Amino acid sequence: MRHLLVYLSLALLSGIAPALAQNRALLPLREWTSSEGARLKAELIGFEGDGALLRYEDGRRVTVPEERFSPLDRAELVRARLLNLHWERFVDSLGTSFFQSYKIPEQRAGKEMATVLSFGPNRFSLAIYLITSKIDWRKFDQVICDDGSGRVQIYAFKPDDVSIYGEGTSLRTRVVVTIQPGRNEAFIPILKDLVVKKQVSFKAHSTVDGKSEVIALSPDETAALGEMLAVYEKAAALVREGVIQRAPLQQQTFGAPAAPSAGTVPGPSVAGGVGEAELAKYKNQRMDSRLGEITWTPPGGAAEKVEGLGWIRTSVVVRKNDGTVAAIPFVEMDKAARDRILEERIKRHVGKELGESELWWYHFPKDWDENRRDFHQAFTFVRHKAKDDPQMFGRFFTSRFNGDAIDALYVQPADGGNLLKIPVEGRLTRKYKGSKDTYSILTVRLERKDVERILQLMDSPKIMVRLSSGANAVDILLAEEYLAASKEAMALYHWDFEG
Repeated sequence: MRHLLVYLSLALLSGIAPALAQNRALLPLREWTSSEGARLKAELIGFEGDGALLRYEDGRRVTVPEERFSPLDRAELVRARLLNLHWERFVDSLGTSFFQSYKIPEQRAGKEMATVLSFGPNRFSLAIYLITSKIDWRKFDQVICDDGSGRVQIYAFKPDDVSIYGEGTSLRTRVVVTIQPGRNEAFIPILKDLVVKKQVSFKAHSTVDGKSEVIALSPDETAALGEMLAVYEKAAALVREGVIQRAPLQQQTFGAPAAPSAGTVPGPSVAGGVGEAELAKYKNQRMDSRLGEITWTPPGGAAEKVEGLGWIRTSVVVRKNDGTVAAIPFVEMDKAARDRILEERIKRHVGKELGESELWWYHFPKDWDENRRDFHQAFTFVRHKAKDDPQMFGRFFTSRFNGDAIDALYVQPADGGNLLKIPVEGRLTRKYKGSKDTYSILTVRLERKDVERILQLMDSPKIMVRLSSGANAVDILLAEEYLAASKEAMALYHWDFEG
């Protein structure tokens, strides 16, 4: 029986096709094969639950359960679902893409309680990031998941497995529960039932003193967990079958063995230092223009109209008239487009409210509260209130110096490289006495030449800051949220200065 064709015919006759419609296909017109070998031609234009929304050449639409497709086509659907319905963060040094649900706002992706699916060289896993300021994971050694009906799963960890971010009132700790084929998958049925009940929580337990604390997921974190569990199960079944490889997802040809990798994704670089692997998500998404029409004038070439899709660091991603996707320098766009896209990027980064002082507008990330705005370890993009004068400020603090003045600031990639010294003579060091410790807080306005030097670090996966006071020094590894905020501040400054 040709089940897929029969299902399509019945679905069209009964009017099952959903109201979801897209102007662009997520996957272009192609041949699909059922699990029974039947074939048909259609575009993929969306998803409805566990079904793929297809569009025939004559415009008819139908939703087909993914289980009715062949394994190779199910792999294509998993890839299309991840690339179009999830945030993606590609780490070039690892050659790995990390996917997270759109149900978590982009500015929070990977920074708070999160569930992340990853594909890279010899890597396929689902990681549940338990990041919190409510408890200190260093005081515990187990994560317990209990559905309340007798099913219990325990994840044991060691002190070295705990990550630490910030200091004092900004302190957060993290434990990661990693699920892979054959490892910790007993968590999945328990978590799925808790997601249905909308009551997902984890217990932090100490086998030393018997103490326990419970942390609960918020509604959006719970919904995102449920979505990522479902995608993981689809992908894991195909990984077990050998259809999907433990390799960068965008570069896989399903049904063929994965190419050997040295840990990074090969491929030529393009304009603005953006690699082909980073552009892959824009190529595969086939999304509508997000940034409107842009007039692009390449060096020595004629002006042409292109569609703005997004940005990667300081480059703008566009779709040309021939359908190809490229990253172009910000300065090669027309002035109206530069102004419009800069303000759009600022809006997405900052939201509706700017921080302010007597002279400056501070462009803090939109999810930072007042405490985070005062106490953070990051660079911030700043504009003068009275004139067109983009600036970059840095603020860093430590309790190591007991309130003494900070007399030197250095920045470098965390994996090595030259220390970049940032002049701080005459800059403000504020002394703040907390409930337990006394902090030295440095606020420094960077000179243009120093900003240009720091911009060289935008491709670094980790950045370390060194503060010194007299003979004392302390190294601070920027937490993920402060690293992301700093890189976004660098890009905004570069655009505003060049624009």
